[in-house]
Amino acid sequence: MTEGLVELAAAKIGIDPLDMRPRNLIPTTGYPCAGPSGIKFGSFRTTPHLEKARQDDGLRQAPREQRNCAKKKIYRGLGFASFIEVTKSVRRFYGVGGAKISAQDGATLRPTRRVR
Repeated sequence: MTEGLVELAAAKIGIDPLDMRPRNLIPTTGYPCAGPSGIKFGSFRTTPHLEKARQDDGLRQAPREQRNCAKKKIYRGLGFASFIEVTKSVRRFYGVGGAKISAQDGATLRPTRRVR
């Protein structure tokens, strides 16, 4: 839901949705800080993934490809999500609700592949 609201806000003020994302993130200079739940966050760089996405050739060509596909009644979307997920929880959160949780997580940004 948050990402949908970010998209709507970008459209409302007339900017690229990718330019809206950093406005919805805590800047690098805002760390360390604590979230609403009291969990402390050390230091993060919150925008390198957005900068890397902006350099992706597939991303730059996506609007043209979407228009060409729409002429053939093929509708393709393009989405982004920027978030910080707590993955190394303290003991008080381990097993809450019976879920076995892991302290390891990762993400990968890869160039897009064209699907024909």
